[in-house]
Amino acid sequence: MKIEDISVQQYINAFGSVELTDLEKKLIVANYDFPEYTITSKQMAEHVNFAGMGASNLYYGTMSKKFCEYFGIDTDPYVGIFCWFEKRDKGGLWILRPNVVLALEKIGWVTPKVEWNNAIQEIEDYKNTDAFNIDETERDAVIKSRVGQGRFRTNLIEMWGECSVTGCQVIDILKASHIKPWRFSTNAERLDPYNGLLLLPNLDALFDLGLISFKDSGEILISKRLSYSTLYMLHMNSDMRLQKIDKGHLPYLKFHRENIFKS
Repeated sequence: MKIEDISVQQYINAFGSVELTDLEKKLIVANYDFPEYTITSKQMAEHVNFAGMGASNLYYGTMSKKFCEYFGIDTDPYVGIFCWFEKRDKGGLWILRPNVVLALEKIGWVTPKVEWNNAIQEIEDYKNTDAFNIDETERDAVIKSRVGQGRFRTNLIEMWGECSVTGCQVIDILKASHIKPWRFSTNAERLDPYNGLLLLPNLDALFDLGLISFKDSGEILISKRLSYSTLYMLHMNSDMRLQKIDKGHLPYLKFHRENIFKS
Protein backbone atom coordinates (compact mmCIF):
# COMPACT_ATOMS: atom_id res chain seq x y z
CA MET A 1 0.00 0.00 0.00
CA LYS A 2 1.12 3.53 -0.77
CA ILE A 3 0.38 6.45 1.56
CA GLU A 4 -1.58 8.16 -1.24
CA ASP A 5 -3.92 5.13 -1.36
CA ILE A 6 -4.97 5.32 2.31
CA SER A 7 -8.61 6.36 2.43
CA VAL A 8 -10.33 8.51 5.04
CA GLN A 9 -12.08 5.43 6.44
CA GLN A 10 -8.77 3.56 6.75
CA TYR A 11 -7.30 6.47 8.71
CA ILE A 12 -10.43 6.45 10.92
CA ASN A 13 -9.94 2.71 11.54
CA ALA A 14 -6.27 3.32 12.38
CA PHE A 15 -7.07 6.08 14.88
CA GLY A 16 -9.46 3.64 16.55
CA SER A 17 -6.91 0.80 16.64
CA VAL A 18 -3.50 2.35 17.33
CA GLU A 19 -2.90 3.10 21.00
CA LEU A 20 -1.86 6.73 21.44
CA THR A 21 -0.91 8.80 24.46
CA ASP A 22 -2.67 12.06 25.25
CA LEU A 23 0.50 13.91 24.25
CA GLU A 24 0.61 12.21 20.86
CA LYS A 25 -3.04 13.12 20.25
CA LYS A 26 -2.21 16.70 21.20
CA LEU A 27 0.57 16.82 18.59
CA ILE A 28 -1.58 15.79 15.65
CA VAL A 29 -4.44 18.02 16.77
CA ALA A 30 -1.94 20.90 16.89
CA ASN A 31 -1.01 20.14 13.28
CA TYR A 32 -4.72 20.45 12.41
CA ASP A 33 -5.22 23.67 14.39
CA PHE A 34 -2.64 25.77 12.55
CA PRO A 35 -3.53 27.73 9.37
CA GLU A 36 -4.06 25.46 6.37
CA TYR A 37 -3.09 22.49 8.61
CA THR A 38 0.58 23.52 8.34
CA ILE A 39 2.95 23.78 11.30
CA THR A 40 6.72 24.10 11.82
CA SER A 41 8.77 22.07 14.27
CA LYS A 42 9.29 25.20 16.35
CA GLN A 43 5.56 25.99 16.46
CA MET A 44 4.80 22.40 17.40
CA ALA A 45 7.25 22.53 20.31
CA GLU A 46 5.86 25.84 21.56
CA HIS A 47 2.25 24.63 21.22
CA VAL A 48 2.82 21.62 23.51
CA ASN A 49 5.20 23.50 25.85
CA PHE A 50 8.38 21.61 24.93
CA ALA A 51 11.72 23.31 25.50
CA GLY A 52 12.92 22.62 21.97
CA MET A 53 12.11 21.12 18.58
CA GLY A 54 13.93 17.86 19.26
CA ALA A 55 11.31 16.60 21.70
CA SER A 56 8.33 17.41 19.48
CA ASN A 57 10.07 15.81 16.48
CA LEU A 58 10.79 12.69 18.54
CA TYR A 59 7.26 12.26 19.88
CA TYR A 60 5.60 13.03 16.56
CA GLY A 61 7.96 10.59 14.87
CA THR A 62 7.21 7.88 17.44
CA MET A 63 3.46 8.27 16.92
CA SER A 64 3.90 8.26 13.15
CA LYS A 65 5.95 5.07 13.31
CA LYS A 66 3.03 3.31 15.02
CA PHE A 67 0.80 4.21 12.09
CA CYS A 68 3.44 3.16 9.54
CA GLU A 69 3.61 -0.25 11.25
CA TYR A 70 -0.20 -0.46 11.31
CA PHE A 71 -0.40 0.13 7.56
CA GLY A 72 2.75 -1.83 6.73
CA ILE A 73 4.37 1.22 5.14
CA ASP A 74 8.06 2.13 5.27
CA THR A 75 8.59 5.85 4.76
CA ASP A 76 11.31 8.31 5.71
CA PRO A 77 10.55 10.35 7.71
CA TYR A 78 7.78 8.49 9.53
CA VAL A 79 5.66 11.66 9.73
CA GLY A 80 5.03 11.20 6.02
CA ILE A 81 2.15 8.92 7.03
CA PHE A 82 0.33 12.03 8.28
CA CYS A 83 1.94 14.93 6.43
CA TRP A 84 3.91 16.23 3.54
CA PHE A 85 7.23 17.08 5.17
CA GLU A 86 9.74 19.75 4.22
CA LYS A 87 13.04 20.42 6.01
CA ARG A 88 13.11 23.97 7.32
CA ASP A 89 15.64 25.84 9.52
CA LYS A 90 17.05 22.78 11.36
CA GLY A 91 13.49 21.59 11.87
CA GLY A 92 10.61 20.77 9.59
CA LEU A 93 7.40 22.00 8.06
CA TRP A 94 4.49 19.57 8.38
CA ILE A 95 1.48 19.89 6.06
CA LEU A 96 -1.32 17.58 7.13
CA ARG A 97 -2.69 15.31 4.42
CA PRO A 98 -6.34 16.00 3.43
CA ASN A 99 -7.49 12.47 4.28
CA VAL A 100 -6.02 12.85 7.78
CA VAL A 101 -7.80 16.22 8.18
CA LEU A 102 -11.12 14.64 7.24
CA ALA A 103 -10.52 11.60 9.48
CA LEU A 104 -9.77 13.80 12.50
CA GLU A 105 -12.98 15.74 11.87
CA LYS A 106 -15.09 12.62 11.47
CA ILE A 107 -13.83 10.90 14.65
CA GLY A 108 -14.48 14.08 16.62
CA TRP A 109 -10.95 14.78 17.81
CA VAL A 110 -11.28 18.28 16.37
CA THR A 111 -14.10 20.70 15.77
CA PRO A 112 -14.09 21.55 12.06
CA LYS A 113 -12.62 25.03 11.99
CA VAL A 114 -13.87 25.81 8.51
CA GLU A 115 -17.40 25.48 7.25
CA TRP A 116 -17.40 24.34 3.64
CA ASN A 117 -18.60 27.74 2.43
CA ASN A 118 -16.59 29.94 4.81
CA ALA A 119 -14.41 31.63 2.21
CA ILE A 120 -13.38 34.51 4.48
CA GLN A 121 -11.87 32.24 7.11
CA GLU A 122 -10.12 30.06 4.54
CA ILE A 123 -8.54 33.11 2.91
CA GLU A 124 -7.42 34.48 6.30
CA ASP A 125 -5.79 31.14 7.08
CA TYR A 126 -4.12 31.19 3.68
CA LYS A 127 -2.50 34.56 4.42
CA ASN A 128 -0.56 32.96 7.29
CA THR A 129 1.14 30.27 5.19
CA ASP A 130 4.14 30.03 2.89
CA ALA A 131 1.76 29.46 -0.03
CA PHE A 132 0.76 33.12 0.32
CA ASN A 133 4.31 34.28 -0.44
CA ILE A 134 4.01 34.29 -4.23
CA ASP A 135 3.81 36.95 -6.94
CA GLU A 136 1.08 39.48 -6.08
CA THR A 137 -0.79 38.93 -9.35
CA GLU A 138 -0.80 35.17 -8.85
CA ARG A 139 -1.81 35.55 -5.21
CA ASP A 140 -4.75 37.75 -6.20
CA ALA A 141 -5.86 35.12 -8.70
CA VAL A 142 -5.66 32.36 -6.07
CA ILE A 143 -7.73 34.38 -3.58
CA LYS A 144 -10.35 35.29 -6.17
CA SER A 145 -10.62 31.63 -7.15
CA ARG A 146 -11.91 30.84 -3.65
CA VAL A 147 -15.00 32.93 -4.29
CA GLY A 148 -15.36 31.71 -7.87
CA GLN A 149 -14.08 34.85 -9.53
CA GLY A 150 -11.14 36.09 -11.57
CA ARG A 151 -9.01 33.91 -13.80
CA PHE A 152 -10.48 30.67 -12.44
CA ARG A 153 -14.05 31.61 -13.37
CA THR A 154 -13.00 33.02 -16.76
CA ASN A 155 -11.22 29.78 -17.64
CA LEU A 156 -14.22 27.70 -16.59
CA ILE A 157 -16.52 29.80 -18.77
CA GLU A 158 -14.14 29.27 -21.70
CA MET A 159 -13.97 25.54 -21.00
CA TRP A 160 -17.69 24.91 -20.47
CA GLY A 161 -19.65 27.88 -21.81
CA GLU A 162 -22.70 26.61 -19.91
CA CYS A 163 -23.70 24.73 -16.77
CA SER A 164 -21.51 21.62 -16.68
CA VAL A 165 -24.59 19.47 -15.97
CA THR A 166 -27.77 21.10 -17.26
CA GLY A 167 -26.43 23.07 -20.22
CA CYS A 168 -27.99 26.31 -18.89
CA GLN A 169 -26.29 29.20 -20.71
CA VAL A 170 -27.26 32.04 -18.37
CA ILE A 171 -23.63 32.55 -17.39
CA ASP A 172 -24.28 35.28 -14.80
CA ILE A 173 -26.11 32.88 -12.47
CA LEU A 174 -23.62 30.00 -12.73
CA LYS A 175 -21.16 29.27 -9.92
CA ALA A 176 -17.48 28.43 -10.47
CA SER A 177 -17.05 25.47 -8.12
CA HIS A 178 -13.82 23.65 -7.22
CA ILE A 179 -14.01 19.86 -7.47
CA LYS A 180 -11.18 19.26 -4.99
CA PRO A 181 -12.06 21.82 -2.29
CA TRP A 182 -9.97 24.98 -2.18
CA ARG A 183 -8.84 24.28 1.37
CA PHE A 184 -7.18 21.01 0.28
CA SER A 185 -5.70 22.27 -3.00
CA THR A 186 -2.28 23.66 -3.85
CA ASN A 187 -2.06 27.10 -5.46
CA ALA A 188 -1.73 25.43 -8.87
CA GLU A 189 -4.78 23.23 -8.24
CA ARG A 190 -6.78 26.25 -7.08
CA LEU A 191 -6.31 27.82 -10.51
CA ASP A 192 -6.50 24.66 -12.61
CA PRO A 193 -9.68 24.80 -14.76
CA TYR A 194 -9.81 20.98 -14.71
CA ASN A 195 -10.41 21.33 -10.96
CA GLY A 196 -13.63 23.20 -11.60
CA LEU A 197 -17.23 22.90 -12.70
CA LEU A 198 -19.63 25.62 -13.77
CA LEU A 199 -22.88 24.89 -11.94
CA LEU A 200 -26.33 26.24 -11.23
CA PRO A 201 -26.53 27.48 -7.60
CA ASN A 202 -28.51 24.47 -6.33
CA LEU A 203 -26.06 22.01 -7.90
CA ASP A 204 -23.10 24.03 -6.64
CA ALA A 205 -24.40 23.88 -3.05
CA LEU A 206 -25.11 20.14 -3.23
CA PHE A 207 -21.70 19.44 -4.75
CA ASP A 208 -19.84 21.49 -2.12
CA LEU A 209 -21.71 19.65 0.65
CA GLY A 210 -20.91 16.25 -0.86
CA LEU A 211 -24.56 15.43 -1.54
CA ILE A 212 -23.82 14.82 -5.21
CA SER A 213 -20.70 13.77 -7.08
CA PHE A 214 -19.82 12.32 -10.48
CA LYS A 215 -18.37 9.10 -11.86
CA ASP A 216 -15.41 9.17 -14.22
CA SER A 217 -17.94 8.59 -16.99
CA GLY A 218 -19.75 11.79 -15.96
CA GLU A 219 -22.83 10.10 -14.50
CA ILE A 220 -24.19 11.78 -11.39
CA LEU A 221 -23.98 10.18 -7.94
CA ILE A 222 -26.72 11.22 -5.54
CA SER A 223 -26.40 10.83 -1.77
CA LYS A 224 -28.99 8.67 -0.02
CA ARG A 225 -29.40 11.61 2.36
CA LEU A 226 -31.47 13.37 -0.31
CA SER A 227 -35.08 12.18 -0.31
CA TYR A 228 -37.15 11.67 -3.46
CA SER A 229 -39.30 14.65 -2.53
CA THR A 230 -36.21 16.85 -2.16
CA LEU A 231 -34.88 15.70 -5.53
CA TYR A 232 -38.26 16.46 -7.08
CA MET A 233 -38.29 19.97 -5.63
CA LEU A 234 -34.75 20.54 -6.90
CA HIS A 235 -35.65 19.20 -10.36
CA MET A 236 -32.95 16.55 -10.12
CA ASN A 237 -32.79 12.95 -11.28
CA SER A 238 -30.35 10.09 -11.70
CA ASP A 239 -30.10 10.64 -15.46
CA MET A 240 -28.17 13.89 -15.00
CA ARG A 241 -24.52 13.87 -16.01
CA LEU A 242 -21.59 16.11 -16.86
CA GLN A 243 -21.94 17.47 -20.40
CA LYS A 244 -18.35 16.50 -21.19
CA ILE A 245 -15.33 15.19 -19.35
CA ASP A 246 -11.56 15.27 -19.87
CA LYS A 247 -8.82 13.13 -18.34
CA GLY A 248 -7.67 16.25 -16.50
CA HIS A 249 -10.87 16.14 -14.44
CA LEU A 250 -10.40 12.53 -13.30
CA PRO A 251 -7.99 12.89 -10.34
CA TYR A 252 -10.09 15.74 -8.93
CA LEU A 253 -13.34 13.81 -9.33
CA LYS A 254 -11.71 10.80 -7.64
CA PHE A 255 -10.74 13.00 -4.68
CA HIS A 256 -14.28 14.36 -4.41
CA ARG A 257 -15.91 10.91 -4.54
CA GLU A 258 -13.55 9.41 -1.98
CA ASN A 259 -13.35 12.29 0.48
CA ILE A 260 -16.26 14.69 0.07
CA PHE A 261 -19.20 12.66 -1.26
CA LYS A 262 -21.60 11.42 1.43
CA SER A 263 -22.93 8.21 -0.08
